[in-house]
Amino acid sequence: MTGWSTVWKQTTVLFLVLAGGLALVLFTVKYKVQDLEEELSQLNREIAHEHRTVHVLRAEFSYLVEAGRLRRLATEHLHMEPIQPDQLATFASLREDAEESGDDPSVHNGKLGVSQPAASPVSSQEVRP
Repeated sequence: MTGWSTVWKQTTVLFLVLAGGLALVLFTVKYKVQDLEEELSQLNREIAHEHRTVHVLRAEFSYLVEAGRLRRLATEHLHMEPIQPDQLATFASLREDAEESGDDPSVHNGKLGVSQPAASPVSSQEVRP
């Protein structure tokens, strides 16, 4: 045998091994791609389903918060009525009402509706050096 025939045999074996390796890699990649495409289509179906669900929920929400419906339910179940203008007050009028009723506005420390607790006297027996 000549030197060239050995080189050709080694080259042929090398290319056959490379071809087999590439075929194996191609086979693996092909099935991974198919699995990923199947997963993508499943996710797209789930996204479409979620979009439909969100659409239905928005429709239900718009029905549930409809002003006329809420007004009717409040009247039926809570016996509520619309606020009349004479029921509204300002902070200034609340302070005036407190002064007229004899409450000391300084007790409130400038905050209406929040009074400071009275300081409790401390007896000499409670204080220890």
